[in-house]
Amino acid sequence: MNLKPETRNPKRSLLAALLLSSLIPHPSSFAADSPLYIPFQGQVTNQTGTIVADGQYSVIFNLYDQAVGGQPVWSERHVKVGVTRGMVNVFMGSISPLTTVDFSQTKYLGITVDTDNLATTADPEMVPRSLILSAFHSKTAEKMTAFDAGTGQSLGVSYGWSTLFDNGNPATGRIAGTKLSDDSVNSGKITNGTIAIDDISVALKADIAIPPGTIMAYAANGVPPGWAYCDGSSQSRTNPLYVRLFSVIGTSHGSADAASFNLPDYRGRFLRGVDNGAGNDPDSGQRTAMKPGGNTAGSIGSVQIDSTKLPNAPFIVSAWNQGTAGDNSALLKAEVPGPGSRDNFPAVAGGDPETRPKNAYVNYIIKL
Repeated sequence: MNLKPETRNPKRSLLAALLLSSLIPHPSSFAADSPLYIPFQGQVTNQTGTIVADGQYSVIFNLYDQAVGGQPVWSERHVKVGVTRGMVNVFMGSISPLTTVDFSQTKYLGITVDTDNLATTADPEMVPRSLILSAFHSKTAEKMTAFDAGTGQSLGVSYGWSTLFDNGNPATGRIAGTKLSDDSVNSGKITNGTIAIDDISVALKADIAIPPGTIMAYAANGVPPGWAYCDGSSQSRTNPLYVRLFSVIGTSHGSADAASFNLPDYRGRFLRGVDNGAGNDPDSGQRTAMKPGGNTAGSIGSVQIDSTKLPNAPFIVSAWNQGTAGDNSALLKAEVPGPGSRDNFPAVAGGDPETRPKNAYVNYIIKL
């Protein structure tokens, strides 16, 4: 059984040394910074070079002071490591601390793949052992230092392995959020297709599914996060809460000045789709602005006052004569002229201040 580091170069032993030695800190840092971990990635094949079947294998790592023979100065056994398409990934030092190993002297790495996962079974170590050159003193090897991408100058901030990761463990932890600069991770740093919908928070999913400017009828008082009442209030165009919304609706619903814009004011109003030439709103050209500076005519945000459609033919308006106490026998009738007339409507008792269908109250809210 072979285990070769994953690389495009076929020279296994040389590249194993490069892969490992490049990540080993200078021994002077051992006392101050620990724990020390060495990431190792390899590919498991059989003697003919064929990738082994997917499964779980135990891998033993031994460090020696000599290329052949001798006793290991450090050893670590990773039990039942998951192997997929031959690939194995482990962190050396996550089980047995590496802090006692003197990397100022050349070391040799021996690797054994235990296919039956039994520690009592003798398994041969791969040959030759991989050479690990002695580490040279370098602050960039001891710690990871932040640099300004524009100037190339050090920002004077460095992190050891234990502080870079949450819980101090790269094998099980995550890079701490406090170690990432604002806006340092953008779409250009993320490979296309690597983030699935299940990796996105519920809040972010909702934000993606509901774009800014969406209007919703809300059957409660108090708006949910990321929404605002459609109350016609004036807001700053540069307010971080409203920047996205302004970029979508602009001043279509009004603007008090060059630095502000109005939210839609849908209080007590019915909403109507823009006619766009359909002919369902014959008075679209007479629509006015919701607030000063807003859209008019057939544009989003324009409004109409209430009105009653003119009759298409003469009709009779009737009212009982109640001028004499107890005498309701006289029925007064008046004929209203036909189409185009707005005059001569007789006074009729009763009525209502508006014409409307049956309706129910809701709060209209808008997505920020």
